[in-house]
Amino acid sequence: MKALKHLYVQVLIGIFIGILLGIFAPSIAISLKPFADIFIKLIKLLIAPIIFLTLVSGIAAMSDLKTVGKIGGIALIYFFVTTVSALVIGMVIANLFHPGSGMDIDPSTLDVANAKAYIGNVEHVEGISAFLMNIVPNSFVGAFTGGDILQVLFISILFAVGLVMYGEKGESILLGIQSLSKVFFKIIHLVMYYSPIAACAAMGYTIGLYGVDTLGGLLGLLLCFYVTCLLFLLVFLLVFLGCQPKAKMSYFDQT
Repeated sequence: MKALKHLYVQVLIGIFIGILLGIFAPSIAISLKPFADIFIKLIKLLIAPIIFLTLVSGIAAMSDLKTVGKIGGIALIYFFVTTVSALVIGMVIANLFHPGSGMDIDPSTLDVANAKAYIGNVEHVEGISAFLMNIVPNSFVGAFTGGDILQVLFISILFAVGLVMYGEKGESILLGIQSLSKVFFKIIHLVMYYSPIAACAAMGYTIGLYGVDTLGGLLGLLLCFYVTCLLFLLVFLLVFLGCQPKAKMSYFDQT
């Protein structure tokens, strides 16, 4: 069937198989958890390099230092504004609808240390000065290993500016970075073929460990997630479009 060639269909089939395994063979389903963890680690492994290569390729190709500085500043402000907006909208939705409340899980029994494998090393930052200091990583490699996307953005912009200042001699480096970015996108494309197995393992583990009643909570959580994303896109697009300068009417528009 042609439908089976589509990745989203394969993911849905994987989820369905995971539900069946969680119901009828919970011990086997729980043992599949490493397959889901591998997928998450692969995605986290590729996020920082792709952001770095994409930004450097796009910014350094401009060859105008003033434009690079302007784009770099806008990129940092854009990231900060969108992050804060997403956090505010997420907190409002979470407090209104309480996603996941229907799941048969006791929060007091959960180990926060286990969540660090998914959320990374999250540090509490107090004050604007501490936030600004946290943007600058302790080392160039540390920006990629620390899991802080804002540090990756800072390093990307800094590297792109240096590449522009290097002039024509840096064209070969830029071409290499552009080629390398294509390689990483090919890797992402390859990893996506693994997503049905990961979806099956994640769903099987959840149902096998917490029971089939968690399906209702998961569906509510998923619906809440998509509503939040849609709300974020609508709010951000409205604000973004509202901040755009109005184009002047041409002679043909006036006539």
